[in-house]
Amino acid sequence: MHVLTKKMGAKESVFALMFWLAVSTLAISAPFALAEWTPMEINTLALTALIAGLGSIYSYLMIVGFRMGVVSRAMQLTYLSVPLAFVFGWLFFDEAPTQRMIYGSVFILLSTALVSTNEKTVAS
Repeated sequence: MHVLTKKMGAKESVFALMFWLAVSTLAISAPFALAEWTPMEINTLALTALIAGLGSIYSYLMIVGFRMGVVSRAMQLTYLSVPLAFVFGWLFFDEAPTQRMIYGSVFILLSTALVSTNEKTVAS
């Protein structure tokens, strides 16, 4: 997906890529969402809009980053999203990580460091 984004991003505008990604995501997820849909309160709707806005900013920056850099290098950063999600869940939502989460996060961090180190060695 990310290699395709880099390849398509060279020809298409960032906003066109974001639009078609949103349309395809909507087409795939809408039937499942409609089956389970319940009305949202105004607070939940506002939070959902905020999350959608931040997600759009993230997508924009990721596409621009793929255009500017090497996809394999940028992908290493995306692996860190899982451990960071656990940390933010713990800090902001008081969700203590389980032992499996901690082991998985350590494994991901060590793997990312190993891949990063090997790429630097191979590049030299």
